[in-house]
Amino acid sequence: MDTICEHLKEGNNIRMNLFIKKIFFCFFLFSLQLLNANNQEEVLTKEQTILINEYNEKSIFYYNNRVYNETLKYYEKILEIQKEAYGKENIHIAKSYNNIGLLYSQMNNLPKALEYLKKALHIQENLSDPNNIEIASTYNNIGSFYHKIFDYQKALYYYEKALGIEEKLLGNNSIKITSSYNNIGLLYSKMNYPQKALIYLEKALKIREELLGENDADTADSYNSISLLYYKVGNYEKALIYLEKALSIQEKVLGADHIRTAKLYTNIATLYSKINDYQKALIYFEKALKIQEKILGEENQNTINLYNNLGALYSKMNDYQEAYKFVNKSFSNFLKNRDTTFVILDSKQKLQFLKANSDKLDSLFQSSIIYQDLLLKKEKIDEVIKIREETFNNWLNYKGAVFDSENFFSILNEKLKDEKLKQKITELNNYKQQLSKLYQSIPKVDEKDSYIKNIKNLEKNISEDEIYLSSKIDEFREKIGTSDIKVQNISSKLKDDEIFIDFAKTKDNYFVFTLDNKNNITFLRIENSSTMKIDNYIKQFRGNIHTILKSRNLPKDKLDDLTYSSKKVLSELYDEIIGTLIDSSNIDTKDTLIFSLDGILNLLPFEALYDNQENKYLIEKKNIKYIPSGKEFVRLLRKDYKKSDKPHDIVMFTNPDYGATTEVKLEQIIRSFSDDSNLLYKSLFSMIFRPLPGTKKEAELISKIYDNVKDYNQKDATSENLFMLNSPQILHISTHGFFLNDDNIKNPMLKSGLAFTNANLARIKGDSQGVVTGLKLAGLDLKNTDLVVLSACETGLGDINEAEGVTGLNKAFIKAGAKNIVMSLWNVADKETMQLMYGFYTNIKNTADYQKGLKESKIKMIEEGLHPFYWAAFIMSGI
Repeated sequence: MDTICEHLKEGNNIRMNLFIKKIFFCFFLFSLQLLNANNQEEVLTKEQTILINEYNEKSIFYYNNRVYNETLKYYEKILEIQKEAYGKENIHIAKSYNNIGLLYSQMNNLPKALEYLKKALHIQENLSDPNNIEIASTYNNIGSFYHKIFDYQKALYYYEKALGIEEKLLGNNSIKITSSYNNIGLLYSKMNYPQKALIYLEKALKIREELLGENDADTADSYNSISLLYYKVGNYEKALIYLEKALSIQEKVLGADHIRTAKLYTNIATLYSKINDYQKALIYFEKALKIQEKILGEENQNTINLYNNLGALYSKMNDYQEAYKFVNKSFSNFLKNRDTTFVILDSKQKLQFLKANSDKLDSLFQSSIIYQDLLLKKEKIDEVIKIREETFNNWLNYKGAVFDSENFFSILNEKLKDEKLKQKITELNNYKQQLSKLYQSIPKVDEKDSYIKNIKNLEKNISEDEIYLSSKIDEFREKIGTSDIKVQNISSKLKDDEIFIDFAKTKDNYFVFTLDNKNNITFLRIENSSTMKIDNYIKQFRGNIHTILKSRNLPKDKLDDLTYSSKKVLSELYDEIIGTLIDSSNIDTKDTLIFSLDGILNLLPFEALYDNQENKYLIEKKNIKYIPSGKEFVRLLRKDYKKSDKPHDIVMFTNPDYGATTEVKLEQIIRSFSDDSNLLYKSLFSMIFRPLPGTKKEAELISKIYDNVKDYNQKDATSENLFMLNSPQILHISTHGFFLNDDNIKNPMLKSGLAFTNANLARIKGDSQGVVTGLKLAGLDLKNTDLVVLSACETGLGDINEAEGVTGLNKAFIKAGAKNIVMSLWNVADKETMQLMYGFYTNIKNTADYQKGLKESKIKMIEEGLHPFYWAAFIMSGI
């Protein structure tokens, strides 16, 4: 981030070798100097000038003593005087906004930091030349903000805007420009472009050495930046040389207790830890920690990282008690920091933030497991229980955090009467519907530019609305029941015969928690070799399924061979997963297993796991339920669903008239867009949807079971009719589903969808409105819908994000409000699906236990000797 006094340094070769407490003396002197800038008329009265001078002195005193709240109070007093003198929009006021934004960033209040930086930019862009150097400074500050929240693309955008102005106004040999060079260099290093990074970092260093000399704080900062790059590429010898040069300067110029010196202590400690000099590493980590806790506090991102690094160091030193203490402290504070930061992020930025901090989860689990095992050997059971509960609580409030924040919007809309918020939520949903519609159409050649512009504008509007609504989460979290949970919130909801089994996937391991209604917790690590086996077995099983799928009419002997091979793989999975759980918990004494999955476990139907000892599938031994997360489990049990007035209010969409299946070459409808990766045509417009006459029979059979059935079929099975629905008790959709494994599609909610009437017009006319994506389906009104049945192919697939699960149709219907969702994990057979669904609806006619009804239908098919391909595809998510 720009240092405050860089303009005073410009061109003067200032040596920053004075005691650091003097550095901010120029902070508001510069603001005063601006009073005569830009040929604006002097309008401050003598009394106002005296007050500003007085407030300046007090703010400098409090800043130097790191009493930031008092500093802020005087900054705001100065801003009030400026507003009184100049009005709301004035270049001097913009500078104050900028300074307050920088202070909030120092205080780790990122929402307020961005708010004031954007206020400054708004004024500057309205009142100044777009190439004004002050705007460049604000661009740099906003770029640093996005850098801090790991949104590297936005950070680079603002850094480059700043650099463009600075190069134009100052040339490429100015002290001012070195901040931009250094910022961009560090960013490229984070983005894994080491050669680009080195070019920019060396540019900054060269100018600083020439104009400031080697004994300057900013020159030291350049040495530090280059050392980080050498560390990243594994050249530890060079990294240490540059770090020692930087530290020598910083301790002399800024002092041993300065925050910038603490950063160097951390970097040196990290390097010594890497080269296994643990004692030296510990000395420097402790120096850094003392400064950072005092100045930044425990919830600052840098302090959180330092706790995590200290934990890793103690683990290397075999001090597992200290290791766990620091890693647990790191993660607990990370969750607080995450919640504070999330209020200024859109969904995409939230995922980036979590990905950038994923190492903390692995550190927590590894440290917790090792320390737990150590305590077990010492028979310190009470301490083991405490660790398990702490770790599980942390995981419960980490898992599905992005989905929880998105789902918060629909919960907010349902439970509150705030019309302004409801309007904003409606606006957000409308933007998403419009975006989905645009992505599902191919514009005319002469409309390409406006089409792409409209997409960018909608994405911008969605981002802004998501950020606005995210800012309301803390305000309403308690009121609508979406606050953090503890293990007791789950155990209190469990029955005597139930056990909650929660999987977590890190880089190298699966970890598993189990919990019963007596609050008994187990926590185990599945070793790396077993983790790899599990993932490979899942892929083998799905390969087996794919073989059947490619040739549905296999002779009996071939199908028997495939059944045998699938049972072999499924028995291996049973041993690796269920066998391990039986050995470590009381899972074998429970009748109902409630699974919350992670990683590619989401692609495995657990009911198909095969116990080779008893010659039974798991579904024959246990009742099985699936839930996205512990938070979702608690939320569903708390939610009040209004039952339909009629006993079985079933709405069906079956046998859609997809339109002609004429083979049309894709390039005939792509026109001039063959290189445009922003469009979905490469996947979406290449699909052909064949008729599903079996779904007509399926509808007829279900209609015989229930009297109150509304069936939209053929020409009436349209997406328009779907979106006119208002929370039927049961929504049954029999059609083609799809999952597009296309990296060009950045929004995961656009990769999954369902086909309705006229879906094939996508190929023929370039109009895919008959295809409805997950992004659009999330806008359905299903807040009182008890059950959604997706009797379609691959409706349970989607993008898999660690700790976020599958982002696809399941989450779309949860967002829409549905309580239970039946979905499929692969392309399903028409005839057997009809058989499964007929059995399911027959079973649930006289019971509300949907899980039991689905299980009994599957058991009947197992008794007929059918391969899991035919009965295991459909699983139910819900309670």
